[in-house]
Amino acid sequence: MKAISLIILFISSSIIAQSRAEYYPLQIGNKWVYKTTYYDVGPPSISYYSKEVIGDTTMDNGIKYSVILENGYKHYERFDTLTNEIIYYSYSDNRSNDIPRYSLNYIKDSTVNWNSSFGGMKFQITFYQIPSSDTSTINLIGDGLVSVYVSFKKYIGIVYQSFSEISLSSNNLIGYRINGKEWGHLTGVSNIKNIVPDYKLEQNYPNPFNPTTTIEFAIAKSSRVKLNVYNSLGQLITTILDKQLLPGQHKAVFDGSNYTSGVYFYQLITDNYKSTKKFILLK
Repeated sequence: MKAISLIILFISSSIIAQSRAEYYPLQIGNKWVYKTTYYDVGPPSISYYSKEVIGDTTMDNGIKYSVILENGYKHYERFDTLTNEIIYYSYSDNRSNDIPRYSLNYIKDSTVNWNSSFGGMKFQITFYQIPSSDTSTINLIGDGLVSVYVSFKKYIGIVYQSFSEISLSSNNLIGYRINGKEWGHLTGVSNIKNIVPDYKLEQNYPNPFNPTTTIEFAIAKSSRVKLNVYNSLGQLITTILDKQLLPGQHKAVFDGSNYTSGVYFYQLITDNYKSTKKFILLK
């Protein structure tokens, strides 16, 4: 009886540990296009955006991530095949952080509860097998002050999302390119946003760095742009950039060869936007 129990336990553990990576394919070149519907007072408004895997990179924690261009901005994420979590990269408090955003661990015919590290959302995970098909869907339902629903389809990825707080918005997949296979609308939708929708200063990469690092930022309007670097005392040590720029996403490189190790700050200044972030030179 003890041996049988151990076998059952092993089989159950194997089922839970089975990789669900086919529900979130992150191969370079994969692309998804979504239609966003926003419901508020008055008629719903509609916009479009795309998400694309444009490369991969090893960050300062030694872990490889996919480079994602989504709605005009870059971020870094990976699928952990051991935990079946979709994990985002973040750098804060002088250290690298893995932030699990979604889990795709399900147990057939039952519901799994899971707490996300991304905003503290609590999810219930369920599984649905499409009859007479080799595809299936994993649904994540989050409740609380902010309600979230996310649906992952096998071999495709996220096919539907909805977010509800005071108002409601939803994202519907209308086209994709997965491992060279295309479906739906990838081009030709007039207001798909691969342009920059707003101002944003990104965290530099790599960080810590020695001696150079890249700083990316976005501006929404043509503007005079300054990118300054300050030491830990708040003293200006150099201006990386000071010129008129067109709307869009831009990048600059800081070379710290002539400076000592330590904490520094870089600041983006435009006609109507200012943002500051910390970075570390480590020789």
